Amino acid sequence: MPKSIQVIPIQKRYSYRDLLDLPPLLKIEEAAEILGTSGHNVRNRCIRGELDAVKVGSIWRVNTLSLLLMTGLYDDVESIRTIEDEHREAERAERHSVVRTAAWLA
Repeated sequence: MPKSIQVIPIQKRYSYRDLLDLPPLLKIEEAAEILGTSGHNVRNRCIRGELDAVKVGSIWRVNTLSLLLMTGLYDDVESIRTIEDEHREAERAERHSVVRTAAWLA
């Protein structure tokens, strides 16, 4: 990651699928990219207590769930997760049905 962070709006930098795979705690730079701001701004917000974050030694980590809730992205991510779960369940049921049909025909 370069020392200077280019501010990129979330719509261009992250897809919702990327947001499904985020770790529980984000680095300052990752949180800054999601928020579309600088790492310095995020660090200051952590210090002021405006973001749910923990300091491990000298390094700040931002709580992913809190960040997604604060930005309003959590509902979108959960909707996608629900749709994908339903799609997987339908595929599983379809495969099971095909196997049962094949066994019946044999």
